[in-house]
Amino acid sequence: MVSLQEQQEEQALQKQQLEREIANMKHQLIEAKNKVKEDAEQQLEELRKKNVKDLEAIQMQQNAERARFANAKRKLEQENQDLAKELEDARIASRILFIIIITTFFIVVIAVLGYIHQLQQDRDLMIKQQQHQAKLEETSRAYAQRIRYSEYDLVPVAAGQADIDGRYAKWAVWRFDDGRSELVAEPRTIAPRRPNDRKFGGCDIAGFFPDAATGGNVQQGGGNNGGHHAHGNNQNPVTSMDY
Repeated sequence: MVSLQEQQEEQALQKQQLEREIANMKHQLIEAKNKVKEDAEQQLEELRKKNVKDLEAIQMQQNAERARFANAKRKLEQENQDLAKELEDARIASRILFIIIITTFFIVVIAVLGYIHQLQQDRDLMIKQQQHQAKLEETSRAYAQRIRYSEYDLVPVAAGQADIDGRYAKWAVWRFDDGRSELVAEPRTIAPRRPNDRKFGGCDIAGFFPDAATGGNVQQGGGNNGGHHAHGNNQNPVTSMDY
């Protein structure tokens, strides 16, 4: 049988071996721990460096993005300014065009109204001229009729015929310096005119020859053919005057 001492020695050897194994394990653990720590630190450093590089790249990218954004913003602001200027120019041009259109419209309206007014004036003037022409023609016809009646009444006197029932008077034709001629009656007592005596030219012969209605002593010029004797009692000879 194994003695107690041998068992104790064997246990002591086992204990020492166990302690050596524990020490080796501790040493291995420490080495593993240190190695893990070193690996972790190395990985952390590499990760940090990588993160720094990534961060720098990100910062550079952000800076580039900021620069592009700033450029785009400046470009957009410049475009906005250009658009605002073009819009203002368009507004000014539209206002000027509106003013030109309104001015042209009023000018055309004024011209049309002026043309219409001128046409109305021309029409009124033409109507007045036509009325005046009609009056002149009527006056000419009345004057011609009056002259015919006057010649008809003066023919017997010029021919030396008798003053039948006091109807005709003696007339003298006087010629003025300006070429006008006028029949002038001189006072002479004759029979009064009958109420139903003929009127001509819209005027009574008494109004044209005022002395004929109340009586008168008249003379008649026979032109270049010489004088004629008065009608009736031939007491008042007719004087011939050139005209």
